[in-house]
Amino acid sequence: MQVVSSNGCYTNGGTQNFTTRRLNESLGVTVVEKTGDTKTGPMSVTHAPQLSCPTDCTFYPDTIDDISGTDRDVLAITIAQAESDGIDKLSGKSNLRVHVVGDCQTTEAASIVGAAMVRYEQRSGKRAYTYTHAWRDVPYSAWQGARVIASCETTQDINIARDELGYPSAEFTYMEHESRKVFKRDGIKVLPCPNQFNKEVTCDKCMACANIEMLQDKNLVIGIAGHGAVKKLRKQLESIQKV
Repeated sequence: MQVVSSNGCYTNGGTQNFTTRRLNESLGVTVVEKTGDTKTGPMSVTHAPQLSCPTDCTFYPDTIDDISGTDRDVLAITIAQAESDGIDKLSGKSNLRVHVVGDCQTTEAASIVGAAMVRYEQRSGKRAYTYTHAWRDVPYSAWQGARVIASCETTQDINIARDELGYPSAEFTYMEHESRKVFKRDGIKVLPCPNQFNKEVTCDKCMACANIEMLQDKNLVIGIAGHGAVKKLRKQLESIQKV
């Protein structure tokens, strides 16, 4: 799959650009024991091609030679199984961020990856977590108890994901933080990503995104300000707000 326009997805406009392009071309999955990424910090991560993402994602790219229909569903399972196998081979010495790039766009794929995430936690005592843009079509129950929050761009979608579809919390994407402390945005309580204020607070040190019990108890969502393909992200977010 060749990406023509990123449409705001940070993986095609930021630090993950090269990795994403390579994965898209090879349809491969990368599972890393200990990443050197400066945002996540030294933790285990997985990357999958964007063909694993739902095409109705606001930021899904314009492409050439994309795959659709039954072939895409079959590929989603193949990718998920490869990712699951890779997770099972990790040492378990670090917390795990699943899908720095990629997603699980079907219930079957989510079940495969979610089960692997749960196994990882059970054998390691560490935490495994991810976000999903496929929450509209993949119920939270499909993830087999894994730590997953819905990626959203509007307060309406956050309420639907949490109140109607069972997701414990959400990741709220917008352009600028209104505060570095917890604040309310259109009635939603937002915990802004601390890394976007202090680069020393990496994901492996924070792990708020994985603390779904805390997010649920305090009725919080994680706030992420625009990064990566910022100009295109802004355009996409503005188009959503006009609907």
